Amino acid sequence: MRKKKSGPARVMLSIIALLLAAGIVCSAVIVYLATQDNIEDKYTLTQREEGIAMEILKGGALGKEFELSQDMINTFANDKLCRNPEVSSTCLEKIMVYFNEDAPVEIYAHVYYKGNPLAVRCKAIYDIDESTSEVSAKIYDAYVGELKLPDNILDLLLQKVFENNEHIHCINSAGHNISFHAEYTFDIRNTAGITVSLLSAESKDGAVVCRTNNITGEALKAAVEYITSKEGSEAVKNLFGKITDKLGKIKDKLAS
Repeated sequence: MRKKKSGPARVMLSIIALLLAAGIVCSAVIVYLATQDNIEDKYTLTQREEGIAMEILKGGALGKEFELSQDMINTFANDKLCRNPEVSSTCLEKIMVYFNEDAPVEIYAHVYYKGNPLAVRCKAIYDIDESTSEVSAKIYDAYVGELKLPDNILDLLLQKVFENNEHIHCINSAGHNISFHAEYTFDIRNTAGITVSLLSAESKDGAVVCRTNNITGEALKAAVEYITSKEGSEAVKNLFGKITDKLGKIKDKLAS
């Protein structure tokens, strides 16, 4: 005849069963919240605006503050930072940054983590080291889907998403900081090129007001190097030849 289980044993088994059930329910809720995507319109680039390099070059040449629109920055960010999830199972696929005056930056993104698509949103505050043109951002108030991320999970996600990205670096995971070097070199044939470095940036609604190093002297040096090179000399010679021919034709026409 089978003996019945004692009262304490039955109570313990009941508690274990309840804990397991609660764990399963909790896990299901977490997965459900994390996989929600209600921000597709926020992280999808719909308005492309090209020409950011030229705006930066003009700003450096004039030595004055200049404005980069939100659409221009997001076009550049999607082209440079985003990856195809078919190539990399953990990557940033889409991103949109929204700039506000006197308020934190808002970031919306679509990332893949080990092949799983996730909608991510967060806020950020940034500063720039003028001596190195290093832009550092502190990420906070982050959500995956509708699930608020604990600090350690946010650290892990940042590190994994950007670990193979040559532009973005996680410099201090404990502070949720990422950084990038805001410097761009414009290649010019037969010269060392012209390097423009970001010195300051201030957010306003829908744009960023920037200031770079003054490249007037550097641009002039690059132009002189090009003109005095063999290729540059030939180009100048051909240009003057065309101008001389044009003037000759005008003179003949006037004489007739």
